Amino acid sequence: MEGRLTRFRSAAKVHRDIRYELQSYIKPGRKLIDICEFIESRIRKGLRGEVNDGIAFPVGVSMNHIAAHWTPYTSNDTTVLGTDDVLKVDYGTHVDGNIIDSAFTYAYDTGKYQPLIDASKEAVDAILNNIGVDSRIGELGGLAEEVVSSYEIILGNRLLPLKPINNIAGHSINQWKIHGGKYIQGIRNNSTTFIEDNDVLAIEIYVTTGCGMTIPEGSPSHFMVADGVDNEYSRKFRTLPFCQRYVDGHLDSHDDLISFPPLVEPLEHSYISQTEHTIHINETGNEIFS
Repeated sequence: MEGRLTRFRSAAKVHRDIRYELQSYIKPGRKLIDICEFIESRIRKGLRGEVNDGIAFPVGVSMNHIAAHWTPYTSNDTTVLGTDDVLKVDYGTHVDGNIIDSAFTYAYDTGKYQPLIDASKEAVDAILNNIGVDSRIGELGGLAEEVVSSYEIILGNRLLPLKPINNIAGHSINQWKIHGGKYIQGIRNNSTTFIEDNDVLAIEIYVTTGCGMTIPEGSPSHFMVADGVDNEYSRKFRTLPFCQRYVDGHLDSHDDLISFPPLVEPLEHSYISQTEHTIHINETGNEIFS
């Protein structure tokens, strides 16, 4: 495991360095494609030579009521970040398939949206501060739900309760597999699955002003090769997710590709925040990579 930890730390350093740069780069008026290419170029610079130059999955730039899995379909996309938008920035790095998955939320109008952002941050912190070997996944979700439910926000002269999204979950990470089989929901649930020594987990909480769930909507934006398949995509990406932009917009139809459309809140005028960090669980002390 020690060799893998070294690789996680190398991937994490690149991820953290990019996030520092993004603090001054992201601003209203930026095209979302420019934000994606900014991140991707820096991952390639830091991790060139890895599969897909260290890019673990397409950069997510999901705005407002879109929770996840939205990335520009082409390099010509003209979507622009506005002063009243809430943007989730979700990107991953890897070294030899050891993936760092971390995300944050940006809003220009922090006075308006700060409770939304703080709710997801505090919920993730609650899990990070309490997780350990033998923690029950269902109870960890309860910690997050309790935090989020204590928040409310004023939008359009209405006081709205904030809710955790109940059908997007944090997850374990295996080598070359972004979703490793364990899922940590942001709500209390009946799961009796335990956290184990040497688990690597992406702890993520989505918070919404809407109904508390998402539905798939629109054309698929992310693709992944099914296990055991040998084709041009598996040779380039192995089992890492990718998007049309990574294959010059030419995505051949394949039955052995798994596709992922954007996940959106059914309430179109709602807003969603996301916080996510990657952590290694160890009996002698956890390590938060991101």
